[in-house]
Amino acid sequence: MTQEEGDQEQPQQQQENGTDAMVEDAQVNERLTPKQEKHIIKEIDQACTLHEGDTWYILEMRWWKQWKGYVKYDDRYDFDEDSQFSSWNPYPRPSQIDNEELVDSELNLRKNMVESIDFILLPSEIWMKLSGWYGGGPPLPRKVITYGYGKNLMVETKPLTLKVVRSTKLNEIHTVRYSKATPVLTLKNECCKMMSINPEQVRVWDFHTGQKFKLLTNENDRLDESQIIDEQMILIEEKLASGEWPKDPTANR
Repeated sequence: MTQEEGDQEQPQQQQENGTDAMVEDAQVNERLTPKQEKHIIKEIDQACTLHEGDTWYILEMRWWKQWKGYVKYDDRYDFDEDSQFSSWNPYPRPSQIDNEELVDSELNLRKNMVESIDFILLPSEIWMKLSGWYGGGPPLPRKVITYGYGKNLMVETKPLTLKVVRSTKLNEIHTVRYSKATPVLTLKNECCKMMSINPEQVRVWDFHTGQKFKLLTNENDRLDESQIIDEQMILIEEKLASGEWPKDPTANR
């Protein structure tokens, strides 16, 4: 499976899981009161921390703010649902979740989307509750990865978009997406499979501005450790028929 196929399959599988959870909640629960929803989500939120490999979900910010207003999420005290004022709320119950404006047709975040302005990140347990109560979507799962020398944790909302070419067909550009935590070896093997090349006969270059900038010799390094950045060009260089490496990227065309 190529990375392009994997990126498409994972959201589909997650969407099916999210749909199953939504149906299950609808079957076993009648509609909860705002107070009940608030307490359930707060309890989950207070127990959640980042762990490498965990899945978090992207949620559209306007919907989140509407829901928080509806349940009075940030109020210190719960409102009395039995009082004469309980029916009045400037925030009506939200309609179904709509994340469509955040992403393109392949469910990648649009480039102008900004965390805490356009979207927020929620642990999977909270996403499953909200999607179960309200429906909608699409689910936008993202993985927690480490970054930096301190191995800090972050939810990777935007994987790297890379432009991959092979030395014998420089005019053919393959656009792929990979996590910053992906090892160079994984990139090489999957790109070779996509291009039907023997991975034992190639090496990988940072192909910055169409030039051999740096040979990626340590294939166990992650892409971010190799200073690979978004929109980077990558060269899959093939050996010559003689078994030697070409002196420049056009030598074996």
